[in-house]
Amino acid sequence: MKIAIGSKNPQKIAATRQAFSVVWPEEELEMVATSVPSGVSDQPLATEETIRGAINRAKTVKVTLRPDYAVGIEAGLNKIDDKWFVDGWVAVIDKEGRIGLGGTPSMEATPRVMKLIKSGYEIGAACKMLFAEQGLDQNNGYFGLMTNDLFKATDGFCDALIMALSRFTRPEAYE
Repeated sequence: MKIAIGSKNPQKIAATRQAFSVVWPEEELEMVATSVPSGVSDQPLATEETIRGAINRAKTVKVTLRPDYAVGIEAGLNKIDDKWFVDGWVAVIDKEGRIGLGGTPSMEATPRVMKLIKSGYEIGAACKMLFAEQGLDQNNGYFGLMTNDLFKATDGFCDALIMALSRFTRPEAYE
């Protein structure tokens, strides 16, 4: 089974491999990873924008690499009342163009982080400035940083992918 992921981020690649291996343990997986643009802002600030970024990434790798399944993963923030939350969304598109979506758990963004984000920084840069955390997006992400690695970005993306893949493991529920 050929899977293309629209990112070279090691967290996202590992989560994709893990999720597909759990959902289809008998399948031999061929993983192809390539960086593609999300078509949304560098730091999405709404769930709708984060989902659109994930779908855009999956659509791009579907067209360019022609896999069995194309995966797009996007992290973002969303505001509920007066609080901001960090989360991620995944989109999986099969050969027929059907789209499965799933989301990660969410976690409150700290006021200090949000102050920097509102002044134009992405979350990784904000965390680097505040916590001297290098390569947040390539390591365990905001989830890992804030939970002392008890819950990592890879964990969240894997869970979201399993949810998105339900579109293909239980297609009768969507028709």
